[in-house]
Amino acid sequence: YALYAFCRVTDDLADAPGDPAAKQSALAAWRAALPEALAGKYGHAIHPALHRTAVDFAIPHPELDAVIDGAMADLETVRI
Repeated sequence: YALYAFCRVTDDLADAPGDPAAKQSALAAWRAALPEALAGKYGHAIHPALHRTAVDFAIPHPELDAVIDGAMADLETVRI
């Protein structure tokens, strides 16, 4: 549930209505809070559960960053 909540918040930040630059800024702030959350300093309601889950299941920080990378990529215009 904690991983789903982390993914849900990340996705919601990217999918919220508004300017793409504002969404990128929000995702950057979310990313910046991640190391502190994983160190036990919580700034969001899901951080305690995410921290515990990351510890219990040895989830590496880069894997969580990759989720944010994916949301950031969704904000980029891709021409085919």
